[in-house]
Amino acid sequence: MQALIVDGYNIIHAWPSLHATLRDRGLEDARRQLVSALGEYAAQTGVAVTVVFDAHARPGAIPSTEKLDGVTVIFGSKRSTADHVIERAAYKASQRGEGADVVVATDDRLERDVVGAMGVATMGARALEAEVARVAGTVNVETRRMRDDSKRSTRSRTASTPRSGAGSNASGAARIVRLAPPCWTRRRCGPAACATRVRPRARSASRHRPPVSPFFRR
Repeated sequence: MQALIVDGYNIIHAWPSLHATLRDRGLEDARRQLVSALGEYAAQTGVAVTVVFDAHARPGAIPSTEKLDGVTVIFGSKRSTADHVIERAAYKASQRGEGADVVVATDDRLERDVVGAMGVATMGARALEAEVARVAGTVNVETRRMRDDSKRSTRSRTASTPRSGAGSNASGAARIVRLAPPCWTRRRCGPAACATRVRPRARSASRHRPPVSPFFRR
């Protein structure tokens, strides 16, 4: 499948999620939700997706076309309904010999019979919903796998990085040992005891006074 043509309002009423959005928030939000889902599907698969909506009192006799989220959105007119637009697109694809590469998604049985007679494949609304969900689930699984790989890589880098301060304390202790002044009693007590010895006080200066000359004695 290289091109997908979607009967917009038919799919909105057939998908439970879109039907709930239509009931709770209105037609505009339901259209936007459908186009968003089809846009993600087109981005992941590379399929050219076209969704066709009825005019619903839109002015003008020519269908309008716009591009939203990578999806070609066509609105019909009063004279050209969505069914007519889809049949015309299927006929053109068949005339170009590309009917086998185009799929029309709708639950309208009459529309599927008309398009099928042109040699274009069709699929139901539930089949399209399952296909879109399958692609979205594959993307979610791949996203989770990439997220888990990123977390494992981060934990691995964190574990391999040495903690700050672990080596600096040892080097600091080594510097303290190296910079400690040598003990003056090292010859008597040895290296093991010199660290605990306290250097004794210097002898009192009075015990080393020089002798007094007899001339100054009384």
